[in-house]
Amino acid sequence: MSETSSTITYSTGSPPAAPSDCCRGICRPIGKPMKALDEAFLISTANQDNSMLFGKLPIELFQDITSYLPIESQLCLTLTCKLALGIIGKSTWLLVREWRRIGLWVSNTFREHPWEPVIDKLILFLEIISRDTPSLQLCYVCRILHGQIPPPFEFIASKHTWACWDWRKAVIDIFPRTPEGKGYILALPHIERCFQLAGDLNNDKAPNFDWLDGSYNASFPKFEYSLASSASFIGRNLVLRHEHLFSSTSDALNPSDILAMPFRICPHQSTAQDYRRAFDGVGRNRRLFTFTITSAFPAGQRPKVKSTTFRPCTSSENNHIRAVRGGMVDVVFKCQLCPTKWMVEGEGPELLVTAWHCFYENVVSASKVWPWFVRRDCEWVSISTMNCEYIGEPRDEDMRPFQVQ
Repeated sequence: MSETSSTITYSTGSPPAAPSDCCRGICRPIGKPMKALDEAFLISTANQDNSMLFGKLPIELFQDITSYLPIESQLCLTLTCKLALGIIGKSTWLLVREWRRIGLWVSNTFREHPWEPVIDKLILFLEIISRDTPSLQLCYVCRILHGQIPPPFEFIASKHTWACWDWRKAVIDIFPRTPEGKGYILALPHIERCFQLAGDLNNDKAPNFDWLDGSYNASFPKFEYSLASSASFIGRNLVLRHEHLFSSTSDALNPSDILAMPFRICPHQSTAQDYRRAFDGVGRNRRLFTFTITSAFPAGQRPKVKSTTFRPCTSSENNHIRAVRGGMVDVVFKCQLCPTKWMVEGEGPELLVTAWHCFYENVVSASKVWPWFVRRDCEWVSISTMNCEYIGEPRDEDMRPFQVQ
């Protein structure tokens, strides 16, 4: 008895096409027509996924249902299982490449453009992915799904860092680095994560900000440098503590080596002694931080610094200087342009500079003061947007007092 076998033919249809007016005729051809689906693959995949509802549907019915879905939803459906990808087809993903290409071209031209429908479709697709994947965040600037930001000691700024985030409030990157590029780079999402964790916990339990805790070492020709970081709530305010330790590789630590780095604890307090001639005498550094560094050393080791190198001290800075010269120890100094306080301790071949940076009680307050912590000193930056040691007016009225420990 002969047995005849019948061949089942599936109708594959055509891949979903973009609307004719989506990009007004500038799109390139999407690609070759989708090949006929492999019958054995579909049957075996359907048997494996028969627990799903659409795995039990005929191929033609499934194609008819998906034809009513927007193209971004069809793309997401192909990510669910091999059966959906086999039926809808890989050719649909060529649309994403085309959307990406048009989006990058529009971003690089900085013009008014008629291609919002194309860019919007890419944004809608990425929004669906980010909604179902909390670990990914959609960047509306570069149209990329970014993963969770690494801790400050592992974070590496790239060319996309300044493009994705507003350049005026991107990252805090002012501390010394190792020759391999290892250092400490703080971003606003690090601070926002602290407030999110504190809100999820009960008031009885102190949050543990382990992603902000850590340290690293950097070697210089005449001394070793290390930075230790920790964060905690002092009262209602989130305070970030940095301990900058300088230790000599010889018998004594020379303060001139630290002043020549230059060394910064915030955008406004540094040991820089250069001069910004573009400001016609206004662009000079403040004296207070350099004075606190040199005062920690014995009188015989203090380098001579010309007073004309710095701008005139304010009344608050003069009060701090008089207190140190009067013999007061463990003086906590305050920056007048950002919520930063610091204390300098020197003993033998070591110098310890402890700095506290306050971000206050919630994300709104932290976002307000964050641009004050980001240093901006570039040739293409206007004077009104600069934030560095050479220029800036005190913000004492805008800053609230905070406690340190």
